[in-house]
Amino acid sequence: MRESVIFEQEAKEKGRIEGFAAGRVEGIQEVAQRLLNMGMTVEQVAQGTGLSVEQVEALRDG
Repeated sequence: MRESVIFEQEAKEKGRIEGFAAGRVEGIQEVAQRLLNMGMTVEQVAQGTGLSVEQVEALRDG
């Protein structure tokens, strides 16, 4: 019984961490899209956000 409680707590913590990470990535992508919409180059957006040029191009190309 105790092991199942520990497993459940670990699973909840893992889910919380994964959710936080996913939200962070989504936020960075939103900022990158705004910067592209403002006319910044792909290279500038990549440098400013930490995304790769390929990731920024994928956002730009939709």
